[in-house]
Amino acid sequence: MSLAPHSFVDYKSDRATKAVKTKTSRNKGNKNKTRYNSSKITKLPQYQPTWLRSLLLLEGGCKIFTFCAIATTLIVYGWTVYVPPRWTEEYHKLMTLEKREREFIEKNEALKNQLATEAEKDSALENPDPTKAIFLEKAPVTTPLTTPTPPTAIEEKSNYSPSTPLGY
Repeated sequence: MSLAPHSFVDYKSDRATKAVKTKTSRNKGNKNKTRYNSSKITKLPQYQPTWLRSLLLLEGGCKIFTFCAIATTLIVYGWTVYVPPRWTEEYHKLMTLEKREREFIEKNEALKNQLATEAEKDSALENPDPTKAIFLEKAPVTTPLTTPTPPTAIEEKSNYSPSTPLGY
């Protein structure tokens, strides 16, 4: 069994590892299988070149920008699909309400016109004449026969006015 050290550098996870390659043989067959012995993996000191760190930072920024661009695109697409039918529906409601308003105004004016023509035909209605005005005298002020009751707690609270305002 021979041991041959191999070094692997994993830039994605920002770590470098050193693994030892071991050969094992199976009893049933002569197939040699190579595997890495995980008990002998050691960490190497971290070192990334500046250009690599800047590329990784740029990659992260691009991922964020891409996510925001896709989200914005989906929102705008949703608005373009959802808003026009809703706008059309609300516009039809508005047109219906305006038509009903015009009909009500027309009926109201027709009723006013009908009342005015009936008033002209009816001879019992006359223009007011100031010589036929009736003047009434003021009624004398009388005091109530019941005795005044003391104010209740609710009435006292309703008459309460604080020196400072209670709210904005």
